[in-house]
Parts: sequence; C-alpha cells; structure tokens
Amino acid sequence: MIFDSYGKSYGGYSTHSLPTRNAESKKKKKKKRKKDPKYVHDKYEEILKGQKKKDKGLAKALSWSIFCKYKKPGHPSCKKEPDEYFANRKAYANFEEQRKAQMITRRVGALLDQLTSKGILKVYDIVEENASSKYVSDLALYMWTRGEVPPNLLQYGKEALILGEIANNIHRESKPSKTPTKSERREAVRLLMSAFEHIYRVWSIDVWARTSTISKHIDLVTLKLEILSYDNRIKHAYEYNKLLSLLLME
Repeated sequence: MIFDSYGKSYGGYSTHSLPTRNAESKKKKKKKRKKDPKYVHDKYEEILKGQKKKDKGLAKALSWSIFCKYKKPGHPSCKKEPDEYFANRKAYANFEEQRKAQMITRRVGALLDQLTSKGILKVYDIVEENASSKYVSDLALYMWTRGEVPPNLLQYGKEALILGEIANNIHRESKPSKTPTKSERREAVRLLMSAFEHIYRVWSIDVWARTSTISKHIDLVTLKLEILSYDNRIKHAYEYNKLLSLLLME
C-alpha cells in the first residue's frame, strides 16, 4: 500500500484521513439555544439576587411561571393554562399562616408561664406577709386554690381564681386541720380581697398589655385553638384559654 506525503492512501484506507473527517463534521450547524424572553431573564436575575441560598433552578422556574401566568400566557413556551401556575400557592399561604400562628402562640404561652408564676408568688406574698398566724394564711391559700371564696370577691374579676387553679395544679394545698372561727375566716377573706385586688388592678393589666402586643397579628379564636393544640404542648393550656378570654375579651 502506497502513501503520499499527505497521508492519503491509494488502494486502501488510512486513519491519517481523520483530520479531514473532523473538519467535515464541524461544518454541521450547531443547534442554537433559544434565549429566554427579556422579562424572564430580568425576573430570574431579580429572584436569584434575593435568595439567601442560591438556587438557579428554582429561580428559573419561578421566573417562567410568573411570565406565563401574569405577563404573557400565550407565549409558545408556556405549556400550561394560566390557572395551573402556582396552583398550590393558596395551600402554601395557609401553611405559612398556621406556622406564624404557632410561633405567636408559643411566645404567648412562654410569656404566660412567666407572668402566672409571678402572679401566684404575689398572692402568696400578700397572704403570708399580712396574716396574723400561719393557720390563717394556710386557710386563705386553701380557699384560693380550691376556689372556695365568697361571691363578693369576684367584683375584682376571675383572674385571681384562674391563678388559683394553676397554683393548685402545681402544688395542692392541704386542708386546714381544724374548723376556723368566724374571725379567722373573716381575716382570710380580707387577705384574699387584698390579693385579688392587686391581681385585678396591677397584674392583669400587665398581662393584657404584653399578650395583646405579641398576639396582635392573629385573632383570638385562632390563638385559643392553638393554645389548646397538643402540637404546641403548652402547660396549663385550659387555664390560659380562660384567662385570655377574660383579658382579651371575645
């Protein structure tokens, strides 16, 4: 087999002819990649810039969806009907609303844990510091935590009674060992009157102001439902529910 200086063969085939074949393949036209519409490109850049964690695929999909739903639904690249884009947007919005409600509720729950503890301790302080004897203070605290108080104490509201329920859940007061005299019972009632008045005039106003500030972005019904929800695991949820009904007024 004879080759000339250019590697061409006569009477056969030579691999030296591959450069010629490659040159021929380059002549084939490459498919041009279609450019995105200017709106899609600009929206893609805008979305990508706003992402904390860059996701080019998501940014591209969102920019095309916006284009096809709102800007130019009839574009050849838009394969869906306009209503099919962002079809789960409402469900996502509902999920976000629920998540926000849960976050707010947990903050309210944590705040109530803190404030109810302070309220309970304040009642103990008022009763124990002003009682003439340990028996009278024990009697007053027992009446308070069991809800066995005269109706006239309710003129200061029911907030103190709800605190008494919570206090009883935390620590059950023992029943006094003897039957109280009339004077001992009157003193116990006077002590509770003083404690109830403080809860009504000072403590409840503070709780109202702080819980109102935190929960202003959700309605009371939603807040109460979330407090009772097992998912949020709020202690004393039932008592907090009654307290919020009193303070925020349904």
